[in-house]
Amino acid sequence: MKKIKHKEFLLYSIIIGYFLMRTYGFVFIKRYLLWNSTMDIISAFFDNFSINSMAIVGLLAFYLFKNHFVLKYLFNRYFQFAVYGLTFYFLTHGTSISYFNFEIYSILFGIIILNLAANKNSILHMEYKWLHYLGSISYGLYLYHPLAILITIKLLLFFSFSHWLPIYLLSFLLTILLAGLSYRFYEQYFIRKKIRFTKIPSGD
Repeated sequence: MKKIKHKEFLLYSIIIGYFLMRTYGFVFIKRYLLWNSTMDIISAFFDNFSINSMAIVGLLAFYLFKNHFVLKYLFNRYFQFAVYGLTFYFLTHGTSISYFNFEIYSILFGIIILNLAANKNSILHMEYKWLHYLGSISYGLYLYHPLAILITIKLLLFFSFSHWLPIYLLSFLLTILLAGLSYRFYEQYFIRKKIRFTKIPSGD
């Protein structure tokens, strides 16, 4: 990113190149070249690497930075409704799209985030105190949610209760509780320490 002048070209190259490698490259190697257990590991790694998803969202950020003409369409009110509707349908129906699954979801979520963050005419607004608080503890939310899910499932199975709705609700609330406690009694100590060593204040 630092060395290449045309950032847009680089991001397009990553998106297309990664897709071609994951879709056709390993098929070619498996069919015509040497394939062993090491290649199985490499193939599994690239199946989950998803650098093209990062490049897709990076491309959207590039459009915003350059005030690209495509923003006119991404910020369009009717286009927003279409994106929200399609995302909701995919999520509620567990839709998985062969070969393009990560890419499609990256585009949809990227457009949603772009509108929420930078579009003054966004059809949804998220400037609320409780959301700002969740933003403050977001690292804990990311870090503790697997533990919260595990505790929830173990607890409900102990009581012979396995319906999906209480699993979602309880794991969500437990994640917030763990993240909030971690932020208040652990993370803030290091945040205060950080201020002494940073020239440009960031985060909290």
